[in-house]
Amino acid sequence: MNKNKTESKKSKRWIWIFLLVLIIMLSVFQIIATSILNKYYEKESITVQNVQDKQEKSKDIIKKDALKYLEERYGEEFVITSVRGRSYAYDYINMYAYPKSHQEEAYEFKIQGRYNEEGILEYTDSYVMIKLRDDYEAYVDPIIDEYFDEYKFYIDFDSEWMTSNIPANAKLEDLWELKANIDYPLPRLIIYLRPSQSKMFTKGNIIDMSKHLALKGFRGPIYITCYDIDSLFEAKNRNTKREFTSQEANNSKWHNVFVNDEENIDYR
Repeated sequence: MNKNKTESKKSKRWIWIFLLVLIIMLSVFQIIATSILNKYYEKESITVQNVQDKQEKSKDIIKKDALKYLEERYGEEFVITSVRGRSYAYDYINMYAYPKSHQEEAYEFKIQGRYNEEGILEYTDSYVMIKLRDDYEAYVDPIIDEYFDEYKFYIDFDSEWMTSNIPANAKLEDLWELKANIDYPLPRLIIYLRPSQSKMFTKGNIIDMSKHLALKGFRGPIYITCYDIDSLFEAKNRNTKREFTSQEANNSKWHNVFVNDEENIDYR
């Protein structure tokens, strides 16, 4: 009996010793594993940070290069607002900028950079159409004025349209020698009328104005809205021209026209 008790105590002692050794080994293993993982994650963190730093440096270099291109092409100073690098989906770099002289959203335009065979970035941009917009508005204003008395209007070009067919110093009359929607983006003419113009907001008057614009070289869509409430008319500006609230929809009438040429005008 005593012998069995002694052997039982020895067995329990060995079990406790085994468990203690196992706990010590597991603790040592955990310390070593934690140390290795910490070094690994620290290294990975440094690597990711290095990649991010290199990407930011690369973007800074591209921005400086693009600014140089723009300033040499147009003789103006610009601010680049964003740079989106190449990815598996596309092989070009997209940037957006605006001239320092007009720091508004309406003057923002796109720049695109592609690497040539020598590994040098070559750029195209859409600023030339932004430059021509003010001249285009001045050109069509007297025509609209013949048909309506109280109005606001805006010419809008697609700021995403890249073109190398138009020189930086192009004049409005140069567009008449080119093909709209092929060499340059179609202008969109957006017209807002005060409620007092409702009697002139007729199909006949709108068609006559559209034909007149077509004879002067205009090609593209015309969006014309006549409001029932003065405050809605007064609230419209260049930055809100693309917005159309439910209140506007319930308190206005509108028509769309597409001018193909002098003989083909689609009225809706």
